Amino acid sequence: MKLQASLFIFTLLLLSQVQSQQLSDDDIKELANDSFVQICQKYNYPVEIHKITTQDGYILTYYRIQRPGTTIVSNLPVVYLQHGLVDSSFDFIINEVTKAPGFILANQGFDVWMGNSRGNDQSLEHISLNWQTDPEYWNFSWQEMSKYDLPAAFSYIANVTQAEKIDYIGHSQGTSIMFASLSEKDPIVSKYLGKFIAMGPVAYVNHSDAMFIDLIKKVKLTALLRKFNINYVMMPNQKVNSFVQLVCAYFPSFCGLFDQALANFDPKTDNLERFKVILGHYPTSTSSRTIEHWQQMLNNKKDASMKKFDYGLIGNLKKYGSIHAPEYDISSITQKVYLVAGAYDRIADITDATLLHNKLQNSEMYVIEGGHGTFMWARDISYFYQIVTPILHNKTPLVPPASS
Repeated sequence: MKLQASLFIFTLLLLSQVQSQQLSDDDIKELANDSFVQICQKYNYPVEIHKITTQDGYILTYYRIQRPGTTIVSNLPVVYLQHGLVDSSFDFIINEVTKAPGFILANQGFDVWMGNSRGNDQSLEHISLNWQTDPEYWNFSWQEMSKYDLPAAFSYIANVTQAEKIDYIGHSQGTSIMFASLSEKDPIVSKYLGKFIAMGPVAYVNHSDAMFIDLIKKVKLTALLRKFNINYVMMPNQKVNSFVQLVCAYFPSFCGLFDQALANFDPKTDNLERFKVILGHYPTSTSSRTIEHWQQMLNNKKDASMKKFDYGLIGNLKKYGSIHAPEYDISSITQKVYLVAGAYDRIADITDATLLHNKLQNSEMYVIEGGHGTFMWARDISYFYQIVTPILHNKTPLVPPASS
């Protein structure tokens, strides 16, 4: 385990410093290096960039697309997609154009908005803090993404589109921040939220056992980050060529091993051939505190509850007025939730997803053949047509709900 963890840490550090290398296939090279806007324009999708400022001063980058070959208008049903840990809006467009969830939804006539959480490489701005020189910029975890990023996004999108309701599709941590927000009864999110589809839902993590999860749980990673005053992880460096992408060009199975460790890639269902593109945009940065928050949850032996960040006894008293970090009360959520779990998902384990399903007051659960990355990078995207889009269109999904 120590050797395995050491090799994996080396790979993570390597990926934190690398970007793309010229490959023999020019199209793959371009896609791996293209900006979000360039990829959309390549396939003739109209695209807009929106900057959303949160109450605590973070400036987030959101992208808006609609049906290819059209001009963006504001009278279409609105869908907001939110990525997971060390991910970005690229997740929803970097699969093949016919298989990328963002493009599929645009093709079906939706007004598609794709968010970027604070601290990823698309959302590094702040009204007063500099991510490179001000350590306080990084004083957040996914708790602040839930408290500040979500209401700012819903308020902004509703104002621009004049939509009364905004459907939300979260993946992984993108589901966690919504569960937290609904538990806290945020008035803005509650006002504008339409359907909530949770892909690879994460609220309970007692059975998570992917290699990256084991690394967070068993290796004192956050202690090392603190010791060396490292405030963030996975920051891409555009100036350094990617050794990993070069290796992937000749040894694609290595890409599968890496993503199996980090994002629970499943070789039976995921698009291995696309990894040379995917690794141009994934993983991306987040705060060390976000990793620490997940470590706290993963190492919580007493119960399976979803809790706020634990600052320690004195810190909790100052922050929460209690010696313990408060729990997010999942059972208090009244909003209907559509859970889509992966049968081979080792991050959002199906046992934990079932526990979540049973805790929620009003939920439907569906199971697809795949792992955690399948929701974004599937070779066969039929699950999206069989479950997700029917729900958005107010139709009965073709896949029956899973029993609890």
